[in-house]
Amino acid sequence: MDGGMQMEDAMSRKERKRPKNRLKRRMGRVPVPKIKQREPMRRPAYLYGGVVTVLILLFLGMLFFSTTLLSRGESYTTTDRYRTLGIDVPNGDVTFVRSTDGNVQVKLVDSASSGKRLKVMSSGDGLTVTGRDGMTARFGSRASTEPGRYSVQIGLPSYMTKVNVTSEGVKGQGLYAKKVGIEASRIDMGKLDGDTLDIRGDVVTIDRLDAVRATVFGTKVELTDFTAKISLDVETIDGPIVLEPTKSAGSVTVKTGGEVNTNSRYTKDTTEQEQLVYELSKQEKPEIKVTSEVGEVTLK
Repeated sequence: MDGGMQMEDAMSRKERKRPKNRLKRRMGRVPVPKIKQREPMRRPAYLYGGVVTVLILLFLGMLFFSTTLLSRGESYTTTDRYRTLGIDVPNGDVTFVRSTDGNVQVKLVDSASSGKRLKVMSSGDGLTVTGRDGMTARFGSRASTEPGRYSVQIGLPSYMTKVNVTSEGVKGQGLYAKKVGIEASRIDMGKLDGDTLDIRGDVVTIDRLDAVRATVFGTKVELTDFTAKISLDVETIDGPIVLEPTKSAGSVTVKTGGEVNTNSRYTKDTTEQEQLVYELSKQEKPEIKVTSEVGEVTLK
């Protein structure tokens, strides 16, 4: 009797468990709905076109407000105190004069072609002058190398910090800036004054040079009156070099395969065997180095 009751209880417990197992199996077979991915938003094409148009208009507006085009005989004047100046006129001759109003002045004096233009562009405290050609001169930034000579006159104040010039010829009574770089075929300056000078040309003539450090390279170099507080490096390949220091200070080191002519105020240092050293005084500064492969060197 007791055995029969125990068997019924076991069977009833087994029957109660079966629905749960069936439910689990059924739930395992039920497919889980997938989350629908969001399709990327498609923006209309005219929206992109509008953005591009706005950017182009902003660029053109800034270009017209920050640039000025000069034709033959026209001048550029400003009341802003620009401190840096870059001039890139490959076929032009640049003449430096004293500013009449204390600010930078630019003038296209003359040109062989009526299509020549000067593009004057301002940015911050800097001014850039570029030689251009044609009606699209405003939209280019590279200097034109089209044939045709032209003359540019630059009036500079005395507070310039940096002046860089690339041209066919450079001349003028004087130029002062803390840092000066000139690259031209012909350089004929009355006076150059600055902390750091880098002068490179074919024929270089400077009547008076006053610098802390200076480098001069050319086919022919003539410095008739100069003062270098720390160093001066002069180099040619086969052209003559003529130097005349203002003060009898420092020494001159000469490396050349050509002839060397010196004044009586120079004392040759006989302790040096590999190079020629001429002393103006026992001071260490300035250090003047003259290098020419076969050119004649004259020390006045």
